[in-house]
Amino acid sequence: MQILSYLINLESSRDRFEAMASRLKSIDLEFQHVSAFDGRGLDLEILRDLPDVDNDACLKFMGRSLLGAEYGCYKSHLDCARRIVESGAPQALVFEDDVEVSPNFPDSVQGALSLLSANNFDWDLVHLGAIHHPRYATDVGIIDESRRILAHAHYFPITTSALLWSRQGALRFMNEYSTVKMPVDNQIREYLIRSNRGFMVWPPLARQVDVTCSTIDPSGIRESTFLGLRNPDRVWNFGYLQRGRFFINKLIAKRHRRRSRK
Repeated sequence: MQILSYLINLESSRDRFEAMASRLKSIDLEFQHVSAFDGRGLDLEILRDLPDVDNDACLKFMGRSLLGAEYGCYKSHLDCARRIVESGAPQALVFEDDVEVSPNFPDSVQGALSLLSANNFDWDLVHLGAIHHPRYATDVGIIDESRRILAHAHYFPITTSALLWSRQGALRFMNEYSTVKMPVDNQIREYLIRSNRGFMVWPPLARQVDVTCSTIDPSGIRESTFLGLRNPDRVWNFGYLQRGRFFINKLIAKRHRRRSRK
């Protein structure tokens, strides 16, 4: 069964599009091109005045202002969520244009969907490109011949390189998180940690080719490398805020994990 798939790509990055299209073609996966919103040229003054940006919330949560590239990435993923909802498809894949995919990707995704259905999970999102091992997770089962596992990700992975959305998850994201208050991967992590409706595949089915050179989002770079002078609104207690949200999120994830094992 062919799964509806979207590929986010800047119109100016034709080389990336062709490389990613070749990778998806090699696994017989058809996709629709989604022209990415290019926010790289938006400075802080412009972002503050946009009606769908809450920069005060970003300062309070992240300890810094939103970057233009982060706004563009968020808007691109919102566009994909809207397309999924309007398509009527029960689920859909969303790729950024800097990932390599496993040769058995389609069969593995079908295996994950089968497990979700067999266990009657009410799910929103499955992360297919997690960078780290799922420490705060509960294994559901094996999904393919490579013995990859589907896990209930109580502490949802960061990055948005390869995602499997349910239609209800896309609808929730579109309706409840249309105002940009933080980078999209942070927003998705925040709501999925609290709702406990996120899953992941491990080892990953997709890996970023180069996490330091995304053209639509700098989130692959460690925060400390792109803040500072490029973001003069970084607050004095940035580090405390960062550690605080990690601590709170891990406490919530641990609680979900304990409950799932009873």
